[in-house]
Amino acid sequence: CFWQQKNRNSLIGVTSCNPDGFIRRIELTNGSNYTSFNLTGEIPYELAQLKQLVTLNLSRNKLVGPIPRELSQLRYLKILLLYKNALGETLPSSLGQLSKLKRIVISYNNFVGAIPEEIGNISSLTEMKFGYNNLTGTIPRELSQLKQLEVLELSYNNLSGSLPYFLG
Repeated sequence: CFWQQKNRNSLIGVTSCNPDGFIRRIELTNGSNYTSFNLTGEIPYELAQLKQLVTLNLSRNKLVGPIPRELSQLRYLKILLLYKNALGETLPSSLGQLSKLKRIVISYNNFVGAIPEEIGNISSLTEMKFGYNNLTGTIPRELSQLKQLEVLELSYNNLSGSLPYFLG
């Protein structure tokens, strides 16, 4: 299965499935800095029922509320892109259960509180962008366990502490 919607000749949403018919990718953004899909409301916790989901891209919309804890049930999720929304509240520690995650980008939102130390459990993580939020506290030592991490962006928060030694 494959779904796409076009707006003024530009692709703004894609959902694709694997050969068994399971949804593997949801991209409800067009990738442009100037337009968006204009999704509103909260991220539906029911997305956790899409057990084969590999990519979830809901960036550049008008989503509010928290990241649903239920998303930690997405055992195959490799890419989580939620940047440029109005998401907020604290980051769920359950994000640390996304063991196959390679990229998490949640910049330009309104997240508050500390970065969960459980993020350090995601050994496959190569990109972590949490900038331009309202995060506070100390940068977790556990991030030093992320040996494959290539990109760490934490700017424009109120964080203290040291970067993981291998990034310094």
